[in-house]
This record gives sequence, C-alpha cells and structure tokens, in this order.
Amino acid sequence: MKQLFAFLIAAPILALAAIPAAHAQLANCATVGTDNNFLGIQTIRLWPGTPPGAKTPGVVTSPATKSEPCSDTPALTILGPRQGTDNGSAVIIFPGGAYLHLAADLEGREVADWFTARGFHAFILSYRLSSQGYLLPVPLLDARRAIQTIRARAADYHINPNRIVVIGFSAGGHLAALAGTQFVPGNPDAEDPIDRASSRPDYLVLGYPWLDAITKDTTFLSYCKILNLMDQCDALRAKYDPILFVTKDTPPTFIYQTFADRTVSPAVSVEFYQELLKAGVPSELHVFPNGSHGSGLGKGDPVLDQWPGLLEAWLRAQGLLTPMPTPTAKLEDSQGVPFKGGVEVSINGRGPYRFGLDTGSSPAFLIDPQLAHQLNLPMTSQTHMHDFGGRESGPPVDVLRIDTLQLAGHPFHHAIGIGYGNSSPLVKDGQGTLGMGLFKDVVLKLDYPGDRLSVADEDLPEADGKQVLAYTDEHLHPIVPVVLGGIPVQAKLDSGARGTGADVSIPTQLAPQLKLLNRQEGKGTVSDILGHSYSYSIATLDGDLTIGDLAVHHRTLFISDALGYVNMGGIVNRMVVSIDQKNHRLKLEMPREN
Repeated sequence: MKQLFAFLIAAPILALAAIPAAHAQLANCATVGTDNNFLGIQTIRLWPGTPPGAKTPGVVTSPATKSEPCSDTPALTILGPRQGTDNGSAVIIFPGGAYLHLAADLEGREVADWFTARGFHAFILSYRLSSQGYLLPVPLLDARRAIQTIRARAADYHINPNRIVVIGFSAGGHLAALAGTQFVPGNPDAEDPIDRASSRPDYLVLGYPWLDAITKDTTFLSYCKILNLMDQCDALRAKYDPILFVTKDTPPTFIYQTFADRTVSPAVSVEFYQELLKAGVPSELHVFPNGSHGSGLGKGDPVLDQWPGLLEAWLRAQGLLTPMPTPTAKLEDSQGVPFKGGVEVSINGRGPYRFGLDTGSSPAFLIDPQLAHQLNLPMTSQTHMHDFGGRESGPPVDVLRIDTLQLAGHPFHHAIGIGYGNSSPLVKDGQGTLGMGLFKDVVLKLDYPGDRLSVADEDLPEADGKQVLAYTDEHLHPIVPVVLGGIPVQAKLDSGARGTGADVSIPTQLAPQLKLLNRQEGKGTVSDILGHSYSYSIATLDGDLTIGDLAVHHRTLFISDALGYVNMGGIVNRMVVSIDQKNHRLKLEMPREN
C-alpha cells in the first residue's frame, strides 16, 4: 500500500480516508495468459501489442512488479454462464476503486457470478489506473475497446451483439456512464475488425456511481483533489462529466444508490437520472435510505440485498433473461430467399420488416425515418443524397448505424445507412431498401429469373473477361465495360432502374452515336428517389449489346437527360448476377430465351 500511494502528497492522502474499506482492499489486475480454463475462466488482452494511451509524467508510482504483473495491460477476464442457463446476453463489469485500484472481488467476481447464474456471459474489465500513471481518457479507451471486442466477437462467444450490458460501481460507474454517453460508432473501413464495431453499450447499470468525480467540490470524493489536478479540473469536467453528454442515444439505464453514501453524492445520481428523462431514455433509479458506499450487491444487509432483485426484474423486462431464438440457416446453407417483392429483415433483434433491394444504392440500407426513430438507431453523421446523374441534391440526411441486420438468418453487423423516405421505392409497403454497402464482405448472388437471393463466403474465380469480369466501382456501384451498338462504354449495374421498362438506360448525349429504331420522343417523365421528374424517350438499339462473351440483340433503350451514365439495370434483371465486392469480380449468366 505504501508503494501504491507513494506519489501522492500529504493532502491527497487525507482525502483518501473517505474511500471505504471495501475499496481499500487492493486487488491486482488480471494476469493475461493465466490458465484457468478448468474453472471456465480465461483472460485476454484488449490489444495485441502496445495499447494506445500514454502515461502521464510524474504520476506513475513504480515499474510493474510481480504483484502488479499487468499494470500496463488492459484485459478482460471471461466467465461463461452456468450450464443450461445460457441466454445469449453479455455483461461487462467495471469494478470501482477511485481509479487507483480495482475492487475486483466485491465489484468484479461477485457480480460476475451473479450474472452467470442468470445465463449471462460475464467479462470483467481490468482497465488502466491513475496509480499506474494513466489518467483519463485512457480508462475510457479501455472501456470502449472492451465493448467493441465483445461485439465484434459476438459469434465466438455465442452472444447477441445487441444484448451487451455494461455495469460499473463507484469509479467504474463513472467509467460506465462515460462509455454510455461518449461511445464511438465504429469505422466500417478499419483494418482491425474490432475497430469496425460500435462501442455503445446496449444497456447501462450504475451502482453508487461516482458521477461527479471531476469536480473541485471536496464535499465528496474528488478525482481532481486526489490526483492534484485542481488547476485542470474545469477543463477535465468539460470532457469527462457524463451528465453533460446524455442524449437520446444513451442506453436504457438502471441506477442503484444509497442516501447515506458519504463518498459520492446521491444527488448527482438523481441529476443524471433527470437528464435521462429529459432525453427520453427509459431508465430506473432506486435510492435506499441507508447503506454506506461500496455495498456491492448488498453484502448481506437485509434491505440492500433487495436491489439485485430489482435489477433482475429490470433485466427481465428488457428481454435479457429470455434465451435467444435458435438462428435459422444461413443463406449460404440454403437455396436463398425470394427478393423481387422485398425481403424480410430483422434489425437489432426486432422485426420482421420488409425491405427492397437495389444494386444501384451505395449505403447498406435506406430506412424509413419513422422506423429508425422507433428502433432508436444512433446517428453517426449527416450526408446528402444524389440524383440519377450522381449530383448532390436535397437537404442533408441522417447517417445511421444498425448493429445487427439479419437477412433470412444471416447476420450483417455494424451496417451504415441512411434515414430517408417513407417507404422503399422498389417494394410496395416497404420500410426500406438494402444497398450494396451491406454485402461488402460476401458474394451476393441474384437470380432474377428464379427470384432467389443468396450469399456465400467463397470468392468468385479469377476474371477471364468472358464469364467472370473484373469491374471498377463508384460508390460501391459495379461498373463494367460493355460494347453498345459497336461503341465501347462503361455501364453501371443498377437494379433500381428496372422500373423504366427498358433494357438499358443511356444519357441523351450518347443517343446520336447509336443507330436507333422506332424512337419515341417525349414518351413521358420519370422520377428519381429524390422526387425529381425528368422527361425521357424510348428507342430500339439496332445492333448488339456485348458484355463479356454474352451478346444480346435489339434491346430497348431508355434515353433521358437525367442520366450521367449508361445503366444496364433493365437487362441485368433478366440474368443471374454474382457480385464479389472484395475482389471486384462479376459473373453474369443469361438464361436461354424460348
């Protein structure tokens, strides 16, 4: 203990007297690689190499010793559910300890055992501490990484990536609240698959949380006071006070607090709860009149022992104690599903909802904004839609994230899309549209004549320029070289263009270069997804359309000023199309015509 607190001057040492005995029992951090598999316990590193986040000079106490073997190694200790109870839910536990140590038994292992007895997979986070030289935001980096790791590896742990609870006590409660209010959406283009996952918890549980840790007020325990950071306290509070960052996207929250707590302010838990109410976040707050700080799950007190029962009722109300349904067969294990009239999808465990499919749409999905609001999909940014010619148009729209979208039993994780429109333009009474961004990591096969959609993990063969073509893309739209009436052009595969009734759509300026038959000027108008109307004409191509080794004759052309490119959407809708986005390969098969 002397060695642990050697860096503190006399005044901060006096402040530590407020930390209860439960936290004074120093618990070492988890030791990576310890072989406890026979106990059903495993400890893993959060990062494969040196984790991000530097030590603050002048704060570190001493180099790591045998008693502190992992002071620089944030880790997760994993405990599986009791046999026969697995419900597919996960809990990540942040023990408290004033950011100076971890109360890893009272607020770690005991809590994990309570959850695993109720079917949860439990993960105890050993985050880096101020006593080891790591100030905020380093513990927050560890917290985010823990959530991202579990979500990204949900299939490995047999959990639902949308049923992740974060529970924190005291300082761990402050850290949990930060994780729930300052989460990152995940980067879909990151090389590390863990970085592609969202760090947002699905649910928060806060036990006597130290929510006002960053304060100059020393009536209760102050992070700024114990770490000699009073001169930086205002700036730190602006960054790390979770009350300041509550939004509608903060997860549903359960809070346990005691009125008699003299270490952290009970009033601040009430204030946090009030901010949750203002933001419309479903939440519960339970304040017991008696009980000191550090009561864990009740510690045998006949009154405080009741709060875990209240928590269990809340977890049950969220559906977290109900076992996950057995997943249906994956698409690659089946004959596919019909898709022309729309496909049924589930979103974050809810649904089904009917979506159309458009190979000319870049985002993973377009979704009815009302449905997005009902599902409480988090907004990551805003963007603009584009018209037929690829021109930016209209007001900005919300970019949204779906943690898990299931299509006939196949899960697609961390899908990024757009809240736009009131229905799918491709499906009657549809609630959205699936686009190419959803299928970046699989081979998508669309059998238009047979009306079957399927996906597979196996790559297409190398391009041979005949049956398998190499393609480029623009915003994920496949673009292939074709010969149209003897003229080489680049053409998009946009299945959304099938509504024109033509085989190929071309811009007006290309028409004079082609030999056309039966051209009908001013045939009518057509509207794009933004509602813009354009006049068009129809003609028949006098010549061949050649794609690879496929040649088709005398096809109908749709001609309009709205277009900035050649679009083969119509004729593609008569083929079997396989798209391998990972390798930019495309396979087209034309069924024989009778």
